[in-house]
Amino acid sequence: MEDITAAILNEVERTDPAFIARDVGIEVLPKGLFERRKRLRLFGVVHSEEEKSLVLNAARGHAGSVYEVVDELRVH
Repeated sequence: MEDITAAILNEVERTDPAFIARDVGIEVLPKGLFERRKRLRLFGVVHSEEEKSLVLNAARGHAGSVYEVVDELRVH
């Protein structure tokens, strides 16, 4: 099974071939006492609101009910 971070970035790059993923990071963090849920922290820099929306939508699509998406992306 493909890692969630790779799946998100691959989806974004397929959707927008001009997107450069090197400035975006995705980190999986535990959440809660028993760590049944996890946080999906998105951080780094994107070049437009459209790119930010694209990354967030892809992350939310892959997150399902297991991950909470934490948006720390900045538009530069």
